[in-house]
Amino acid sequence: MNSFIIHLSLSFIIAAEWRPFVVEKDPETKEKKKVTLKAFVATNFQRIEELIKNNGGNYIAGPELSWADLSVAHYVETLEKTVDPDIFKSYPNLLKLKETVFQLPQIKKWVAERPEFNMA
Repeated sequence: MNSFIIHLSLSFIIAAEWRPFVVEKDPETKEKKKVTLKAFVATNFQRIEELIKNNGGNYIAGPELSWADLSVAHYVETLEKTVDPDIFKSYPNLLKLKETVFQLPQIKKWVAERPEFNMA
């Protein structure tokens, strides 16, 4: 599957599911949205977990790092920070991918130096 298509598809889905959760002020409604968001992760990220596994356990769209890998690593970090730190505990390949991406020297440097941003 084309890495750009993976990135674009996830971007639209994340925007539709994650953003309403993040901006919700009512605690009861926010909790309901959290349940919905976790179900979204279970459905959509399981497919990505399988793609990584089928590609040898390293990357999503083939044997080398792609835009999809960078994008998914970002989404994993974002969802861990804003929804639940353990939301991906059942997805070892996704966690490995995130770690691989975040250990790239340029990205590691950026993460260490970037301004703090409260997404929640």
